[in-house]
Amino acid sequence: MTNESSRNEERAEAFPPNSLPGNPTPTESTISEVSNNLPTEQGYQAPPANQEESENEEERDFNIDLRWMAYFAVACSMLILCVYGFYFDGEISTSQEHWAWFGDFIGGILNPIYAFLALIALLLTISLQLKEMKATRKELKSASQAQISQDKRLEIQSFENSFFQMLRLHNDILNSIDLVRGSGAHNSPVIVTTGRDCFVSMHKRLKAIYHQRSESQRDESTLIVDAYYAFYEYNQSNLAHYFRYLYNILKFIDKSTISNKRFYSNLLRAQLSNHELVIIFYNCLTSYGNEQFRPLAIEYSLFNNLPEKLLLNPGHKQLYPDKAYAQSSAT
Repeated sequence: MTNESSRNEERAEAFPPNSLPGNPTPTESTISEVSNNLPTEQGYQAPPANQEESENEEERDFNIDLRWMAYFAVACSMLILCVYGFYFDGEISTSQEHWAWFGDFIGGILNPIYAFLALIALLLTISLQLKEMKATRKELKSASQAQISQDKRLEIQSFENSFFQMLRLHNDILNSIDLVRGSGAHNSPVIVTTGRDCFVSMHKRLKAIYHQRSESQRDESTLIVDAYYAFYEYNQSNLAHYFRYLYNILKFIDKSTISNKRFYSNLLRAQLSNHELVIIFYNCLTSYGNEQFRPLAIEYSLFNNLPEKLLLNPGHKQLYPDKAYAQSSAT
């Protein structure tokens, strides 16, 4: 419980409370609820008490069976001697020939009985060994499964530690972005915009450049690229680091061996405002993100719920396949 609470606290710290409306930050309870679906550790379970009692009872039964067979062998020997003495009464002979006949008599009767009892004992021993081998294989299988489960859990914990640390660093990068308007000369105000609010201003700049160039540029694809290049040249100092780190978070998720990658990509997407998504949308249409960033954005449906009204042109939605807007779910 302590480890789970610690991880939930780390998740909660990764999401600052200043997210824009319409892009709610996942709460600690939301993350905890979804995390319950993650693979959980199945530790090694010792054999139950009733199983141990059953095994001990089998061993006791086996010892009892052997003891009774020994008693039976002794009883048979005594019975044969008594029968022989009753029917062949006389003194003990000193003739080797008589003793040879006596040995053949005793051996002919008792040897088959002893051999049969030995066979029964051998079969009982083999049966007990088979049961012990079966129980040993079961325990080894349980121990192996427990080790695999433990390794998988440790892998998930290691991934989560790195992932949420990357989210915190990404938020630090976002909060370090600032836009300054006004020089302060002649009592003119200096307006400083910081953090996520900068993307609202960036969207307005990109939109203004796009409409300005649309008057002379007819080809839509070329218009998008030219407008974005002009916009990016002006905002490169703020956006370069932002895009590189955001891409590496998605790449980190994609290259991992965890099975529920969508859960973590959804957490990342929940950190992005609509205006951030619009800038990413057009960045991935240019050489800056088309080759590496765009495939990951499509794979993890990064533009799901992106308001179409924020696009520079509603028709630009067709520039991405439907998968980029698909309703993704944690698997």
